[in-house]
Amino acid sequence: MAWVHELKAHIADLEQDLVSSQTGAAELEADVVARTNWARHLETQLNEKIAHVRLMMAEQAEITGALERSRDAIVQLQAAVAGLREERRTAANSRWLRLGRTLHLGPDLRTPQE
Repeated sequence: MAWVHELKAHIADLEQDLVSSQTGAAELEADVVARTNWARHLETQLNEKIAHVRLMMAEQAEITGALERSRDAIVQLQAAVAGLREERRTAANSRWLRLGRTLHLGPDLRTPQE
């Protein structure tokens, strides 16, 4: 009957190992749940940051477009100003206006440097 006692002792050891394994499995499962929650939290933060970056990129694109339109308008205005200065210079050098300036009649379209 010694073998019965050995068998019962072996069964007790196996039951203790089973309890220990179940405890370890429960701890691992709790760890997996905690890590999953942490990963989900990180994913939420990442998605929020991605949405913010996309919003900022859209705003930057709008600002870039507005700057390009402003630059084009400035270039057009500079060309118009250059054209008007050339017209004024041409008019100021016209024989008829020079004759008018000599007779003190009509406008003096010369710039102060001339």
